Amino acid sequence: MSPDFLDRLLTEWLKAAPGIDTASLGIVTRIRRLANYLEKRAAAALAPLGLALWQFEVLTALLHAPARQGMHACHLLPAALLSPAAMTNRLDRLESSGWILRQPDPADRRATRVLLTPAGRALARRALKAYSNGARHALAGFTEVERTELDRLLREFLRGQCESECPLAASDSLTSNS
Repeated sequence: MSPDFLDRLLTEWLKAAPGIDTASLGIVTRIRRLANYLEKRAAAALAPLGLALWQFEVLTALLHAPARQGMHACHLLPAALLSPAAMTNRLDRLESSGWILRQPDPADRRATRVLLTPAGRALARRALKAYSNGARHALAGFTEVERTELDRLLREFLRGQCESECPLAASDSLTSNS
């Protein structure tokens, strides 16, 4: 494989700071660049639907919840990596758009359940399809075996390295409807 821009940059960094771990720097820097690229692709896939990435994340987190029960608002926090106050602001915005409803939890007066409206459910499904198509196109250069191996490595990395900082890696709160 021919060297890329980052390989050349790493060589320069090694000259400037002998002894640095360029292998690790290369991997982490590529992951950061890839995350930026994928976020831009996701935003482009969602733009025709008038959705920002944060809206997609909340709507699709609610998509798997039972339609009549919804999900506790606190269970949306790990997906969005937000404070409760920031989540409240986002839920306000989604509710004013007519995509969600908030209702008191009949089993716990302190809790609020968040439900998709029919319009929100339809939008979430369309958005998930657009996002999925974008993901498929982003990975089109990989074989099925390579995609499987990449998925395995990334899953292992998330589980082993950042469980406390990456709630989705260790949490089942998105699949819990209690």
